[in-house]
Parts: sequence; structure tokens; C-alpha cells
Amino acid sequence: MANRPQRLGKLLRSSSGLNRLITRAHEQRTLLARVRNELPPPLDRHCLAALERDGRLLLYTDSPAWSSRLRFHARALSRQLQAQGLEFNRITVRVMAPGESKQRGPARNRAKLLSRENAAMIRSVAQSIDDPGLQSALQRLADKSRS
Repeated sequence: MANRPQRLGKLLRSSSGLNRLITRAHEQRTLLARVRNELPPPLDRHCLAALERDGRLLLYTDSPAWSSRLRFHARALSRQLQAQGLEFNRITVRVMAPGESKQRGPARNRAKLLSRENAAMIRSVAQSIDDPGLQSALQRLADKSRS
């Protein structure tokens, strides 16, 4: 009796671990659809993922600007979802990390882009500040100008 090859789909569905992953992915898609239905356009299109973790609702957006807007709607969203029978202790909004090619360099590298004119203006402001800590910080910032 020869062993016949099994269909890949059947093999994948027979794995209990994979079944849990598929079920979890389906639950997350359903939750995301419910969340998006409660958000106004165009905010709904910028909410990319919704996860339930330890009684919290984690929402992911595609940019910091949309994250801010979503945080502004979080309280109303919580009430709307509660009316549907979905209760969460807290809603947390995060930005989904972009691909490596889109990421900007670390903050310390961006400070090197300060123009000479801006550095001179910051030095001028620093000289008029009475707070020694703030004055020192502004001086350090001005020292990061283009040479």
C-alpha cells in the first residue's frame, strides 16, 4: 500500500498549534472590523490592527498623526464597543513600525541637520534664559549645527 501525498491545506489544518494561530488571526480580523465600523472616515482606514491582550485593546495605526487622532476618539470608541458587549480596561494606541527603508535615523543623527541660522537663533535665546539647565541644553543643541 503506497502512501499518497496529502494536500497541504489538510496537513496545515490538522496541526493543533496552527489551528490556534488561524483562529486567533480570524478573531483579530473580526475585532479590527468591529473597531473600524465605529471609527469615522478616514480614521477607520488608518487603523491597521486591533488586538485584545490582558483585558486591553491594542490598536495600531500607520503614523503618529493618526495615532493622536485615534487616541482622541478612544473614549467614545470604548463606549461604542461596550454597547456591543466588548469591554476593555484600557485602549492603547501605537504606531506600527514601518519597514527599515522608511525609518529615519536615530534622533541624535537628526540633530546634525540644524542650520547655522537656527543654531545662531538658539544661542541667542539661550543667552536670554535665566534657568542654567535650560540654557546649557540649548547651548548643546546649538553646538549640533552644520559646520
